[in-house]
Amino acid sequence: MQAKNDYSSVFIDRFAEKLRQIRATRDLTVLKMAMLTDIQPSVISKIENEQNTSFETYHRLTTKLQIDITDILPVIPFPIDPLPPPPTKQYFDGVKHLIASLADLQRQLPVALAAMETFRTKYEAAVEPRIPDVRRSAIHVALGERFRMIKEIRGYTTYPQLEAVTEVKRGTLQMIERGFRNPGMDVLIGISAALRVHPSILIPLAPEHPAELKPYIIASNLSLIMDKQEALSSLERDIGDVQELI
Repeated sequence: MQAKNDYSSVFIDRFAEKLRQIRATRDLTVLKMAMLTDIQPSVISKIENEQNTSFETYHRLTTKLQIDITDILPVIPFPIDPLPPPPTKQYFDGVKHLIASLADLQRQLPVALAAMETFRTKYEAAVEPRIPDVRRSAIHVALGERFRMIKEIRGYTTYPQLEAVTEVKRGTLQMIERGFRNPGMDVLIGISAALRVHPSILIPLAPEHPAELKPYIIASNLSLIMDKQEALSSLERDIGDVQELI
């Protein structure tokens, strides 16, 4: 994906320049930098030659070299909007609701899953495509949480809306949000530009979120669980009809 106004190319150029600068000031060969960062020398050479790289490689390089996005882009080349005030009393009320909802989920989920599995097995019903059962790295989960938080704040409620504004396929957006995708940095810079946020807000340096973002993140996770609770409640109402069929 090429971001509007070529913002991703600006990042890729500056990242290459920053790596070359670090090697020069620290007297590092490509091989020494590779050993320091646990990145293949060929990958470092490609980045220095202004080729795109993945979020995972970017994260490893920046953490090992102790640099962040502001070292690469001291001036962000696209307009950004501040986040709204974080949730306060409503947020804490939501947490109380969350605790109650979790209790409901714990009680309802086994019944719902058993009915769904029986229906699927007996009738070979088409079910929602399942995400591969693989371990998600903590840093990709953190990226997904931030992405979900920002898109909710900006008012994007459907993936077609996001696909239109970010120019990223909805399947890729879904996988990023769920922590199952290692996107290219050009994609993340493009998403930052489309959602009008500083890249440091979208792109985490560590699995733990900074204190100033935690209220937003928890509120977003709360809304996600509430959506699942609503869907599960609807499913529970339909379980009786499904059981009549079997």
